[in-house]
Amino acid sequence: STTLIDVAAELAVPCYLFFASPASFLGFTLHLDQVDPVESESELAVPSFENPLPRSVLPNLVLDANDAFSWVAYHARRYRETKGIFVNTVQELEPHALQSLYNDSELPRVYPIGPVLDLVGSNQWDPNPAQYKRIMEWLDQQPVSSVVFVCFGSMGSLKANQVEEIATGLEMANVRFL
Repeated sequence: STTLIDVAAELAVPCYLFFASPASFLGFTLHLDQVDPVESESELAVPSFENPLPRSVLPNLVLDANDAFSWVAYHARRYRETKGIFVNTVQELEPHALQSLYNDSELPRVYPIGPVLDLVGSNQWDPNPAQYKRIMEWLDQQPVSSVVFVCFGSMGSLKANQVEEIATGLEMANVRFL
């Protein structure tokens, strides 16, 4: 929705961005403008990440100088034109990432407002209410703070055998997980 930055400017209305992902990913996205997608170095240093990343774990859009890379980098540049950025995180969760954003003098003010939660719950949109009910009943029977929630994000995609390996490892470690 970066085209709305222009509309806000025309109307002389302050424009803020809501970035629904965490601060580390905001920093990664903003850093793409400074990345050479065809660079041959094996690691990529991103200020919002504490450690460099092997290029092999990065999404294809970072590895290829294609339209997707240009599109993401363009929109990330536009984020800098806003008056501020609301990001889905809290200071205690991502102190390094937030500090890297605060240190970026070209970036508008960043406001951690998360985590943004769906307090009504998935039962309002879940196509399988029986499964939701079964999961919630199981969770209610577990000791407090004894379950690990494993999430690969909205863009996460693993093969079935990879998910099975993760589940097997958690089960072997006697960890309750969802």
